[in-house]
Amino acid sequence: MSLPSKSWFVDNLPLWLYITLFKAGGWLYFITLPVFGERVFPIWMVGLCIGAASLFQLLLDVPAGMILDRWGYARLLRFSSISLIMGGVILSIFGLHSWTYLSFILFSGIGWLFFGPGVDAYTLRIAPRTHTGRFMSIRRLTSSLGAVIGATLFTLLLNKPPQTIGIVVAAILACATIVGSLLKKEPHRSHIHKATQTHSVTHPHIFARALHTIKALNPASSMLIFSGFAAATFYGIVSFVIPLHLKDAVHAGPLQFALSIFDLTVILCGGFIGRLADSNKKRLFVFLGLCLFALSSTFMSMNLNSWFLVFGFMASVGDELLTVSLWSWLNHLNHDHVHDGLIASIIAFFQDLGWVIGPIIAGFAYTRFGASQTILFGAGVVCISWAINSIALRNSAGTILHTPPSPLPVPYHDRHKE
Repeated sequence: MSLPSKSWFVDNLPLWLYITLFKAGGWLYFITLPVFGERVFPIWMVGLCIGAASLFQLLLDVPAGMILDRWGYARLLRFSSISLIMGGVILSIFGLHSWTYLSFILFSGIGWLFFGPGVDAYTLRIAPRTHTGRFMSIRRLTSSLGAVIGATLFTLLLNKPPQTIGIVVAAILACATIVGSLLKKEPHRSHIHKATQTHSVTHPHIFARALHTIKALNPASSMLIFSGFAAATFYGIVSFVIPLHLKDAVHAGPLQFALSIFDLTVILCGGFIGRLADSNKKRLFVFLGLCLFALSSTFMSMNLNSWFLVFGFMASVGDELLTVSLWSWLNHLNHDHVHDGLIASIIAFFQDLGWVIGPIIAGFAYTRFGASQTILFGAGVVCISWAINSIALRNSAGTILHTPPSPLPVPYHDRHKE
């Protein structure tokens, strides 16, 4: 992947470092939740607790988008990392107890609230229009790199005391906060600010405004909602089940890399998939992505061995192809970019709904059905989304097939908590 210029990359180096560090510490933080929770609560209650943290985000996603637009993306990104630091500090000082675990989850919900939509909106605001595709590719690459680092650290620290993991989490996120203080303040756009103020006066109800925004961007927005919800449910189940399976396994073997395989797709194939999505064959690539994601996720759940990595990689390729194409199409419909923070938070709302339901399903199903069958439930949700989106895709055949390349692609969803 070529860079527009050395100075352009260096100017945004704090952003790349911040995303990498936050995702490394934040993903390590998140995937330890089921393992720690099992030690102090029944598994089903752990699923409910993790789901409740995502429910907290879900209820506040749309208001969070408006807060981001009003108070600044860089400022609230630093707040996000500080929140996760507090969770790590409490765990490292007091150890693992029921109250420290609940505090750990509480700070997780607060910390992730502004990060996903904040990074998306900040990226939209500062991305140079002449090199947006490459800018977004680097943004995705650093995010996935951080998640791979976090998953690798989890494998290395799995048998360490909770206090040790708390110290590591706090240290990584402290570095992220320091780097976050170097983030450039997002450029002020007077026409966006003015439009936002006027809109807030005439439409005081933010959820009515959100509904109006989604309707204006149909059918791409609806397809993104269904696919984002299904993918988040699936990955929420996987991220709950795999850490517990690794902890209980006598010899994990290749499966110890299971949580990294999804983000390796972005690192290895993200640029190529992005170029495909910018073509005028979006309908074809959306359809291929739907099929590949649904079928591969189903086969993946049936093979908790080396084949899990193969099918996991293929499922992630399908998901990436699907969502990149849909985001590019959505951005083509989004002409004025007046409410980038609100749009990003609406999509995050439905993804967080999946992150609420996924761990709850996993918590109740894991001890009853085992790891493989539990993951298969998540694959079933993906297959239902495949059917719904296929119908929507067929009904919109005339509008998506000849969509020109988008000049400003929008960030898409991750295979890990965001």
